[in-house]
Order: sequence, then structure tokens, then C-alpha cells
Amino acid sequence: MSQDARLIREQVDYYRRRAPEYDDWFFQRGRYDEGDARRAQWQAEIESARTRLRSLGEVDDALELACGTGLWTGHLLRQARRLTAVDASPEVIELALARVRHDPRVMFEVADLFAYRPVQRYDLVAFTFWLSHVPAERIGGFFDLLRRSLRPGGRLFAVDSAKTRDKRTSADGLQERDLADGSTFRIVKRYYGKEELQALFAEHGFRAEVTLTPSLWVAVVR
Repeated sequence: MSQDARLIREQVDYYRRRAPEYDDWFFQRGRYDEGDARRAQWQAEIESARTRLRSLGEVDDALELACGTGLWTGHLLRQARRLTAVDASPEVIELALARVRHDPRVMFEVADLFAYRPVQRYDLVAFTFWLSHVPAERIGGFFDLLRRSLRPGGRLFAVDSAKTRDKRTSADGLQERDLADGSTFRIVKRYYGKEELQALFAEHGFRAEVTLTPSLWVAVVR
């Protein structure tokens, strides 16, 4: 197995093991609690991102890549008549299913996103907190997936962590992460600035509108 493949496997293992505590990070609870002021700021930033999502309007068919525990799945269901949600972790999909109360309009798939082949094209493709975990050498393949997934005139929506001087990130875009049980994993974590993102999307044929908050970037393609 190549070093790249081992890293991807370790990243998948990390998120499978992290499934029970992922929501604690998102909602700033437990060991991720940074205080009421920080939590309020974060929630306001997330709501601003959801406002950008709502601005894309209603669609018939949507695809969510790296759906995680379903934190964005329910919001996508408010806009899409049908939704396909994909993730490499069956553990997070189980949580997502419960979160949307097994809504029959959403079909969940367990799949390796680096090998995923959509069976149809969609009006909207969304991916949240995912692009930062795509290794540089796989970026081209990911944008190929986006092109294969979108119908002509389709829309893209993405959210991720804003560029920061994270001391945990090495020069080659890797981080060592720990879980509550003390286990540690290496994952990809690549941060982007606004101009970098716009250039990246443009390089692969998409004109993205990128906005920044203190903690997030949000990109939409109409």
C-alpha cells in the first residue's frame, strides 16, 4: 500500500472513531468548549453559511459529499426534493440517519469519496468541512467528481475552516489529531485563503463566490 493510501485509510479510521464526539466539536461542548462568547460567535458564523445555502433556492436532486453526522443534511432536505448523502464512515451515517429521522427523501451511501462514481447528475452538490481534507495530489480528481456530478447549470455549495496559523499543521498539510480516548491519528488539513480558493475553483472550471468569516470560508457556484 502506498504512503498516500495509508494516510487516507488513517484519516477514514480517525473519522470513524471520532463519530461519537464529532458533534461535541461542532456544538462546542465538552473538551471543545471555548466559552459562551466563542460558542455564540461560531453559531452566528454557521448561520451565515446556512443563509448562503438557502440563497441557492429549491432543487429537485442534491448530492452531499462527506455528509458526516448529518449536521447539514437536514438543511439540504429543506431545499431538495431528493438527496443522496455519501460518506466513508458507516458510523457517522448511522448518526445522520437518526438526525433526519430516516426521512425517505434521503438515500445514504457508504463510499470512498476518492473512488466514488455518481449514478446520476444533480442540481446541487454540497460538501462541508471536506475540501481541507483532500490531499493536494487528489484535488484534480475531486473536481473531476464535481463535474461528473453536476447537471448543466447546477450549483455548488461548500464550507470549510478559514485559513489560520494552526501550529498542529505541518508544512506538508498534515495534522496529528487525538480523540477523547487518547488515541492519535494523522490526517490531511489544508487551509485556503479567499484568493487561493477562487483560483482553485477557476482552475477547474468553476467561478466561485467566496466569503469569509473569522472561522469559515463559504463558496457558492450558481
